[in-house]
Amino acid sequence: MVLKVVGSNPIFHPIKSQALDYQEFGTFFLPKKSAFASVCVTFALKRLNMGATSYPYRKATLNDCNGSVEGRWYIVFYVWDVQQRKMVRKRDYSLNIYATAAQRRAFAKERIKSINDLLIDGYHIDTRKKPEFEGDVELATTLDKAVRDILEKFRKTLRHASFLSYSSATEKFLDWAKTNRLSNSNVLSFDRLKAMAYVDYLVVDKQMAGKSVNTKVSFMKSMFNQMLEREIIKENPFVRIKKRKEIKTYQNLAYTDDEIAQLKKKILEKDPELWTFIQFIFYCYLRPAELCSLTVEHVNLRTGKVFVPANISKNGIEGYVDIPAPFMDYLRSIKFLEGKRGYLFKSKTGNKNSKNAMSRRHMVFRENLDLDPRHTLYAWKHTGVVKAYKAGVDIKSLQRQCRHQSIDQTDTYLKSLGLYDNEVFLLKMPGI
Repeated sequence: MVLKVVGSNPIFHPIKSQALDYQEFGTFFLPKKSAFASVCVTFALKRLNMGATSYPYRKATLNDCNGSVEGRWYIVFYVWDVQQRKMVRKRDYSLNIYATAAQRRAFAKERIKSINDLLIDGYHIDTRKKPEFEGDVELATTLDKAVRDILEKFRKTLRHASFLSYSSATEKFLDWAKTNRLSNSNVLSFDRLKAMAYVDYLVVDKQMAGKSVNTKVSFMKSMFNQMLEREIIKENPFVRIKKRKEIKTYQNLAYTDDEIAQLKKKILEKDPELWTFIQFIFYCYLRPAELCSLTVEHVNLRTGKVFVPANISKNGIEGYVDIPAPFMDYLRSIKFLEGKRGYLFKSKTGNKNSKNAMSRRHMVFRENLDLDPRHTLYAWKHTGVVKAYKAGVDIKSLQRQCRHQSIDQTDTYLKSLGLYDNEVFLLKMPGI
């Protein structure tokens, strides 16, 4: 019997007001024997035969990485292996599902006690004996809890925008799991068939396009990979899900020379700051969100460089981009950095300007000229890349300026812009 309770506490402690055979863990009251069952199943420990002599062992101890929760804590112990005729070392990483040192220590205290009690009672490894606990063993980690624990870890490591994307995808997944009564099931029971059922739901019920489905699956694959690394699960159920075909929509459309001229004239007249913002995107291939977070200290007109810190960069990697000569001349002509403090582009309140605010300012001009809605603020980056490529800038230089991790990434990006039109082949292919 399993009694459900309100609230959640990841730390073992006795519940005096309940039946003595139960302890609180997570959102469930579990039999005390489940702690022993968990250890036996995880490490394939077997009971000592009646009257047999106990085997040697070394008690379990905690390695807490000097208290740093950034490290991978583990419990280590030595148990006798009958087939190998020696003690073998075992490590338990299950405590890493907890975010704080206090939670890990509390869990480790109970886990170590369970392991040591079993070792003292003669439990050992013997592959010839049948499993000590047959069938499904109900462990404390539910699907909902395991996913939310990993999401909480992402909160501390991802950029805010990236975390929001993960959070949105996670909530949709957990809503589906709740509807299908999977939230409180053991995370180990969530297999590839259930993952496929989730994908079918996205495709059939929600009628999502291939790209959206692939994005959602990618997020969940990353979540379960984190569980796999922490040995919470034995296999990632999303790892063999095939990608669905994606239809290119080209949401950001590069500008033509005529459109550039029209916008430049109007924006320079009524919103010169916006035109400076646009040129940072056009020449330096900065994303609007990155640009809004840059400060005066990140721009060096003497060296002609812009530094993009890791906490601002989309890929989480710091780097430099160059300021081309035409843009450098423009910035010097308007004395761009003189008298500036803090953020490069400030709102009226003095805080950094948001990308949404800049996009709205840009949209006013685009709509007044009745241009295609795909001509977004971010499309100025694509326009700059197209211009550079057609002017003969080599792909390696484009890779550095785009801050891509590889030439292949830049190659894929250029293809998406339709820049490989094979003109040389068309002009030089001989007739027969």
